[in-house]
Amino acid sequence: ISKQIVHLTVNKIIALARQYNAVVVIEELSNLRRANVAPGKSISNRGRKSNTYGKCREVLLYKSKAAGVLVDEVGAAYTSQTCPKCGNIDARNRLVFVDGKVTRFRFRCTNCGFEHDNSDEVAAVNIARKHLFKKECIETKKKSKSASNRSWQDFVKQMCAG
Repeated sequence: ISKQIVHLTVNKIIALARQYNAVVVIEELSNLRRANVAPGKSISNRGRKSNTYGKCREVLLYKSKAAGVLVDEVGAAYTSQTCPKCGNIDARNRLVFVDGKVTRFRFRCTNCGFEHDNSDEVAAVNIARKHLFKKECIETKKKSKSASNRSWQDFVKQMCAG
């Protein structure tokens, strides 16, 4: 069933990318397997997420190539901790109290107070921004030898201000 779900999901992603002439951007999650084999995790759960993610990535890469759709992988660092409104990066942005319990599914910026019900959607915005940042860095290096050393945080803050 999981193989079928992966193929159906990837087919929808490829169709949307072709429809909008878009680049598919995913997080580079090479450390996911290591995170799932940490001490204390049950043997039956070890690597389960990384196997599904790895299979999805593999299918996406070969189907996108066949369909002529570009795929870019960007680093996952800070994508779920960065405020899409002000650019503040803080791990506490993900530690939101709901009914007296901490949940990592909501997002609340410790700097500007921006809130969103789905932290994965906040991360998706930041993944798209990381793609733009990566693209800008590559283009800047092509234009001059003294490429801009602007940080990810500076880039986000500029996007938020503009």
